[in-house]
Amino acid sequence: MRKKNPCVTLDWVNLLMGSSLAGCSYNFVTRPVVALNALIIGAAVMLISGLGVFSYRTWIKWVNCALGASTIIQPFLFRYSIVEAPLWINVAVGLTVFLAALVQIFGEEPA
Repeated sequence: MRKKNPCVTLDWVNLLMGSSLAGCSYNFVTRPVVALNALIIGAAVMLISGLGVFSYRTWIKWVNCALGASTIIQPFLFRYSIVEAPLWINVAVGLTVFLAALVQIFGEEPA
């Protein structure tokens, strides 16, 4: 029997955040590392969140949590924090994905 996802709305939010991150990668064509990073992480968030919409698994939430945290850290790790647009887009999307995943993980009712 398949478990129903109680937080499907947050999975849709993460799916939207992943698509916006992947879509905005084309705005960073002058910085290929930034563009490729945004495209890969955005596609990964979209894929994992898409799985979360149709299948309720706890590991999906943990992967989204890790992807959100890495999206926040990467502007500082790859030193593109001096360019403001990619920095704030990554921080905003990463924070949204991270917090939505945390709400899903710790907002679950015990079985």
